[in-house]
Amino acid sequence: MAMSKESIEGTSSKVKLHQDDSLPRNTLMECLTCSHLKTDDKWTVVEPYLSTENEISIYRLESLAGSYECRVSGLRWTCKKRVSVQYHFGSWDPHKAVLQSVGYRQGGPLLDIKIMEGKLEEVHLPHFACFGVEDHYNPTIKQSVRVLHVEENNVSIEKVAKVTRFHVKLLQPSFSLRGVVLQALGFSVHTDLLIYQARTAHLTIRTYLMPCDPALREAVEKQEKHLGSKRIVKPRPEKSLRLTTDYILKTYCPSDIKPSVNTKRIELAHINPPNYFEVFIRDADFDFSLNICCKGRKQLKWSQEIRKADYRGPQPDTPEGEIEPSGAHLGQS
Repeated sequence: MAMSKESIEGTSSKVKLHQDDSLPRNTLMECLTCSHLKTDDKWTVVEPYLSTENEISIYRLESLAGSYECRVSGLRWTCKKRVSVQYHFGSWDPHKAVLQSVGYRQGGPLLDIKIMEGKLEEVHLPHFACFGVEDHYNPTIKQSVRVLHVEENNVSIEKVAKVTRFHVKLLQPSFSLRGVVLQALGFSVHTDLLIYQARTAHLTIRTYLMPCDPALREAVEKQEKHLGSKRIVKPRPEKSLRLTTDYILKTYCPSDIKPSVNTKRIELAHINPPNYFEVFIRDADFDFSLNICCKGRKQLKWSQEIRKADYRGPQPDTPEGEIEPSGAHLGQS
């Protein structure tokens, strides 16, 4: 199978290494809930190369001796000599039944990692659990962190060497399909929020609320790009949010708000594609705010102003050159 190759953001044929502060990170963010916890800043951020095979995004990284982090996924590694690493995001769906049977749930992206050249001394898998102190904090949650390891037909749940603010550490691991899992009924998570303006005659905005998993972000970006939607960039929630909790979206202007599920709210959950709110405003010509609240306590968790300049302007073309019908909902699986 021939593979089409392109470097992310137009980098050259050689992998370039960048210091931590020189590139924006998709995965790690400032979280006020756990900002007091120590972080390790020794990592050099690497811009990966992207190729596609059977519509699957394959990421390739190369490095010399040192400690590195992939900008896209947050995957970290240390090596004593030159290495070449390749990975893609896997699906949790085939493993959900096994996890539920032993009381675990997803805690980060599922990564299918291959070492193409060299040897890794350490690998640090990203997770989205927040270990900051808050009203629902469970001090034993770090002790419940494990890694799901899938190798051919064997599935195992393994202990980790160390748990940090954004990662779990594995020493000299063998590679196949791996992802962080947690044995907990509920916990707080670092939360991602993506806003897209649909290609419709009247203003239609889709707001996705999901755990900070780069695989979920990739799925949303691919789906919205296919529809020709326009990204409206706004900050994530500053504090972690409670997983499996219901949230509602409000705006104080004439509008019609419909969650992607058949309720008046959405649950913050790790599902692919993620849940979203759809906001429809006829003849919009003004600034307005979007507000996300916890349904039970009605506490404001996130608020941002959508300015007229954010949604006015040229829209990207869809591959088919068509306009979505107003109020159309994306399929959920």
